[in-house]
Amino acid sequence: MHAMLRAGPATTGWWSALAEAQAIAAALAAGASTELHVPTHDGRTCDLVATRGPTRLWVHVKSLAPDPLHDPAPIERRRAVQEELVAALRGLESVQRGVVVSVEALAPLVASAPDVEAALEFLRRASIGDELLVRSSAGDVLGRMSVLSPWDGGHVAIAPGDVQRPGHQRDRIDRLVRKACAQFMPGERNLVAIAATPEQELAIDWALLGTPIERWDRFPRRGERVAFGRADDGLWSRGREPSCRMAAWMAPWPRAGRAWLRDAATDAASALVRDLCAEQPLVERDPRGGPC
Repeated sequence: MHAMLRAGPATTGWWSALAEAQAIAAALAAGASTELHVPTHDGRTCDLVATRGPTRLWVHVKSLAPDPLHDPAPIERRRAVQEELVAALRGLESVQRGVVVSVEALAPLVASAPDVEAALEFLRRASIGDELLVRSSAGDVLGRMSVLSPWDGGHVAIAPGDVQRPGHQRDRIDRLVRKACAQFMPGERNLVAIAATPEQELAIDWALLGTPIERWDRFPRRGERVAFGRADDGLWSRGREPSCRMAAWMAPWPRAGRAWLRDAATDAASALVRDLCAEQPLVERDPRGGPC
């Protein structure tokens, strides 16, 4: 594993080695002992068994590695352009609508500032799934803004990084989760731990719970025009994949993550899952209830 990690991200298997190393480090930080590549059944193995006191958690680590075919530009350069546009649009978070918005940079700002007024007007009336091309005052296309999902903060929250079209990664996540389920240890608490970047958290959420949709058959929350719900296209929708009860997103560094517990369990295994992924949702909240 050490040799693989030193070889760098261009090497086949590097992202998987990083994911496994990350899970081991998280388990040790949570006060658990670890066993690697433990046999389960039919010649299959579990990547990591974490033990803390009497609790044993079978952790199946999967990596949602960036696809080089869709990410040709160096990560550092893409993020620099992304952060520049997000910073210019940060004032949009004053709009009093509880939705998460992604911003995808398509061109450097250079000397052109985005037309914030047009973006404000769009966010006041946009529905879940609506998109806007972000233009400069001169009409040049600078990026794309998408309304992704509701959240309970009471105002617009811009998701960090280049979060975009989470549904496009659904097939990859489906395959990873089903592969992990085939490796489960019968009769034990099994966790599917997906190592991914912060920009991919919403994709995992959508794949598990379903695509956020507007529900006109329910009463909306206070201050909203419509109610929100989920489509039944998630892995956990309508009782699908019954063996998968726990899943987690784990970001590389800085350490961050999120747990999804199908049974809303509060037992020792669930507590260990939360500690393993250092639960920190995509849209953070400060003590006063707003995003950090």
